[in-house]
Amino acid sequence: MHMWRETYLDLFASTRSEADIFRKLSFAVRELGFEYCAFGTCVPFPISNPRFTLQSDYPDAWEDRYVSSNYFAVDPTVRHSLTQSMPLVWQADGQTQNLEFWEEAAHHGLRYGWSMPTIARNGPVGLVSMVRSGEPIDPLELVSKEYRMLWLVNAVSGAMQADFAARYAVELTSREREALRWSASGKTYVEIGMIMSVDERTVKFHLVNTMRKLNAMNKTEAAVKAAMLGLLW
Repeated sequence: MHMWRETYLDLFASTRSEADIFRKLSFAVRELGFEYCAFGTCVPFPISNPRFTLQSDYPDAWEDRYVSSNYFAVDPTVRHSLTQSMPLVWQADGQTQNLEFWEEAAHHGLRYGWSMPTIARNGPVGLVSMVRSGEPIDPLELVSKEYRMLWLVNAVSGAMQADFAARYAVELTSREREALRWSASGKTYVEIGMIMSVDERTVKFHLVNTMRKLNAMNKTEAAVKAAMLGLLW
């Protein structure tokens, strides 16, 4: 195993929070020859209003401009993270769309970047970006570094998934899981009771317990949350 793999494993094995994960990511990114990095995540709860977070060491002026101009809505790297699973190599110069966004980015030193989506099973969708102001990212650099960059993103994604799992830890009993699974399939209380060989009141008892544990307003929301957290199987 390459030494840098062991370094990354050790680096992210003891992370305690999103802030700690980002601090370690920032350190590793600089060793790879980049000046800045960013890590955005979309936590899918509450379902009606997912929580978007962004941690970066970009210049403060750019972060302020990004928020005030709602650049999140036009940022091509964000759109890429929602539709693709491969890395995106980009440069601010020479773009033909969203010119104001790219001109502002270049003005603040964000000229050349590499952005990689992270899609964790039963966890948040994310995007890691490594950015610099100087040299373009050429094919030879990618040949020598991209495997390491991908490995770093994978380590970060694993740490984020572990943090997510700890914050949303829920344990359902086998009967609660079964009742919720049948409810998600469209079965009524009576039908679920017949399948599980229990009365309707017992079915309601199990489903109310799942709603309480998942902080859900109704059994539909409970089923959706449980599915997203991988708790139905």
